[in-house]
Amino acid sequence: MNQFHTTANLSFMDTIRYPEITILQHSFTFITGKSGCGKSTYLKILNRSIPS
Repeated sequence: MNQFHTTANLSFMDTIRYPEITILQHSFTFITGKSGCGKSTYLKILNRSIPS
C-alpha cells in the first residue's frame, strides 16, 4: 500500500503534510509519536474516515 502527499486541514491548521508510507503485505507496521502529533488522524485519512 502506498500513500503519497496527503494533507488534512482541520481547524484551519495543516495536520499532516506530505507523508509517505509503504506497508508490505503480511507485515506488522507501527506508527509512533508524541501525544497529539496526528497518528490517529493519519490512520483516519488512510481509512478515508476523513476526506483528504
